[in-house]
Amino acid sequence: MKAAEIMTRDVISLDENTVITEALAKMRDNSVQTVPILRDGKYIGVLTYREILKRHSIRPNSKVVHFATPSPGLAEDDSIEAIAKSLVDSGMMALPVIKKEKIVGIVSRTDLVKHLSEIYNIKSLKCENLMIPEKQFVHEKDGVDIAVEAMRSMDLTEFPLVDDKGRYTGIMKLNDATRELFGKEDGIKFGQYTSSKQRVKIVCSSLLSELPSLRKDDALEKAATLMVENLVHIAPITDDDNKLVGIVEMNTIVNTIAGTSEGEGVLVNISGLEPGEEDLYEITYFMADKFMTRFHKLTGHNYGQLNINVQKYKTQGKTKYSVRTRLFSGRISMSMDSHNWNFGRCISDIFDGYEKRLAKIKEKA
Repeated sequence: MKAAEIMTRDVISLDENTVITEALAKMRDNSVQTVPILRDGKYIGVLTYREILKRHSIRPNSKVVHFATPSPGLAEDDSIEAIAKSLVDSGMMALPVIKKEKIVGIVSRTDLVKHLSEIYNIKSLKCENLMIPEKQFVHEKDGVDIAVEAMRSMDLTEFPLVDDKGRYTGIMKLNDATRELFGKEDGIKFGQYTSSKQRVKIVCSSLLSELPSLRKDDALEKAATLMVENLVHIAPITDDDNKLVGIVEMNTIVNTIAGTSEGEGVLVNISGLEPGEEDLYEITYFMADKFMTRFHKLTGHNYGQLNINVQKYKTQGKTKYSVRTRLFSGRISMSMDSHNWNFGRCISDIFDGYEKRLAKIKEKA
């Protein structure tokens, strides 16, 4: 199956001089997360919610060219595996298909998942095989800014909400939040007009969208169908008491497809660190390299992907690190988290945890 067979041909695009409020409205109305930007009809980059939210506050008359993110284009004859790898490597939710410098289509992660059963053998997989245990909840009474910050740090476009007892109540969508966070005055910064002294609190429950939840033993194909039919990128997983126990992410499914290509090496993605924190990058890559040697000995795999997300919390002048990781390689899909004041200890504990789990799997094989 090639890009030409699964791409959307009716592409929504923006001229580089379009103002950001008009662009956001177009993205919301069409339920898209990524929109190509054109200059004289030629592709120059994409507009994404991720890039918008990096700015925290925005003037509504800003032009989208200032938010353009360079990204690769696809060819009509690109394979599914090549598309998945391009999406993962670029971190984009969708990529345009280019022919003679013109956009002829666009392929999103949703397009891949829509054809999942045709391109990847998932019959034996259940939700628990790719579920990320959810330890960070957003309460339905919390402000929208808290949910948006959670989505920003975890690179999600939807986030599950819970009530006082931890029971799942629905989701909040990032495209709904942008309508509240960016207004037509001087701009809104997380529920607060930048031109006003009075804070305007917007509660998550006011933007709640209903979405059925699944169980851990449900087929993964059911999660894929739920996401495609509801135009979302997560499937909430609950227990018998309707308490949220985790989520299956569309990103995880696409990463799994990309991670099945043997001989490509292991791709390490790090998010959450800022420019100037090169020492933390060096620590992470050094430890990851040592772990991958042990990983190869335990699994025989020299391909896959390791995603590392770092969150930092300031307490009494000190920084505490919360590190969430996900490892994909063929049928292997694992997650491991750690929290510590010492960043190196966080990373070390995570890789030690992976090694112990992989060793147990090898013993049982």
